[in-house]
Amino acid sequence: MKNNTSYFIWLAIDIKKIYDIFIEINDLVWSKNVIELQNPLSMHITLYYLPWYLWRKEITEIRNFIDKIKFDKQKLTFWDLKYFWDSIAYISYDNYKVLRDINILLKKEFPEYQNIEDNLYPSYIAHSTLFKIIDYEQFLIYKKDIEEIINKNITWDFYNLDELRIGLYMVNSRYKPELQYLLK
Repeated sequence: MKNNTSYFIWLAIDIKKIYDIFIEINDLVWSKNVIELQNPLSMHITLYYLPWYLWRKEITEIRNFIDKIKFDKQKLTFWDLKYFWDSIAYISYDNYKVLRDINILLKKEFPEYQNIEDNLYPSYIAHSTLFKIIDYEQFLIYKKDIEEIINKNITWDFYNLDELRIGLYMVNSRYKPELQYLLK
């Protein structure tokens, strides 16, 4: 499709574990233009960033490779709300070593994408973006309440990694909330 802004490899996560977070935060800041919530129907853990355009052959190669990735039965536990600078809020995970190992595997398999800005960080951070901060000064008014909502709703909950689906997604970041589409 011609209207995408990038591709990602990520793990789709089930919204039911964080559903209440979206409802409560939306109720708190609705119509205040403080944050932009992530699309709750496409929550994920980013594994590797890809360019804005991929040829059909590249898409096939990537999908064939990620279809072979399997997880052992282990838990991935929600940890905390953290921030990338003053612009993005995300859920971190406490036992993300297996995800870091997959990120390293993807970097080795697809080195041609290493120079994408988000792949240049010295270490991989397993995360699920919750929202982008639009107005940081206004956000500070609601920050404590938002953090309380998140802490109340994610305390020690977890995903079983072997139940999550890894996929290749096409993204349009110009659309609000961001559109993400699984390429099957």
